[in-house]
Amino acid sequence: MVEQKDSIAKILVVSGESFSSALMDYALKMAQRLDFEIISLNINEKIMTMSETEQGAAKMDFDESAKKSAGQFAAQGRLMGVKVTSIIVVNNLQSAITDIEEQEPGIRYILSEPDPKQFSDSGDRVQNPVFNLVYFG
Repeated sequence: MVEQKDSIAKILVVSGESFSSALMDYALKMAQRLDFEIISLNINEKIMTMSETEQGAAKMDFDESAKKSAGQFAAQGRLMGVKVTSIIVVNNLQSAITDIEEQEPGIRYILSEPDPKQFSDSGDRVQNPVFNLVYFG
């Protein structure tokens, strides 16, 4: 097992095809304050349920949108002095997060987009990203 103290502290930021500006801003400011790096994860689970003929085109569209969004995230990170590494996958969300946590022992926090259904009647209320502390016991 890799020692936690030897790994670089990171925030895993999870989204679908693209990251909202609110999520990117929140994650980058948090990483800047804490002197953490960011791993951005664009993930799509729906493609796995499609027929083989549908998967090819859907994966190309997803990859194109995700690469553009990941590039914008990395560019904004460079401007703020935060290293952003991108991962783009078609997989089950929990499996992907588990795999990344095994490869990247420095992950301390996971951030994701808020559930839009949960805040549908929020009006002008600010919707902060969903926050999860990764505990290592």
